[in-house]
Amino acid sequence: MLVKEEIPAEVMNLSLNDLEIVKSLERISDLAQNLTEYYDMIFEAGEQLPELVKPEIKAIYQALLRNYEQALLVFTKRKSADFLKLKDYEDELDKLEAKLRNLHLQHLAHEYAKANVFTSILADVLSTIERIGDHAFNIGSDTFAIVKEHQAYKKNVKRLTVDLKVDD
Repeated sequence: MLVKEEIPAEVMNLSLNDLEIVKSLERISDLAQNLTEYYDMIFEAGEQLPELVKPEIKAIYQALLRNYEQALLVFTKRKSADFLKLKDYEDELDKLEAKLRNLHLQHLAHEYAKANVFTSILADVLSTIERIGDHAFNIGSDTFAIVKEHQAYKKNVKRLTVDLKVDD
């Protein structure tokens, strides 16, 4: 049986980061289920998405998909340029969520004829989408942390190897 002291720090850190990535993926799945439940509530109430907001909803889902795909690219390719692009996508998603939330409040004040299930949960839908984006970003961030940890480890091993050769 291994004890904590026998596990190299890099292996421990890599394992912990992998666990964080798995947790983010699980959380994304949970939040996607929440979205399904929100839409079920709308449709079970006999409502549909108003035409006025369909382009807005489509835009935020497209931004989320781009964010998620970029996170998976960071995970698979492990390149810092991909991670920097993910940061930009995350910022754009956050801004879009805030913009759509403000538009929703304006619609509530001026354009919706009556409050209904859709109007009561749209802010929750937008917030959930943004949270999925946050977890996608976490996948990229945790992956990038693994890359940095591994690069530092390799540098230390190389330095140690050089030091050992000098001592011979």
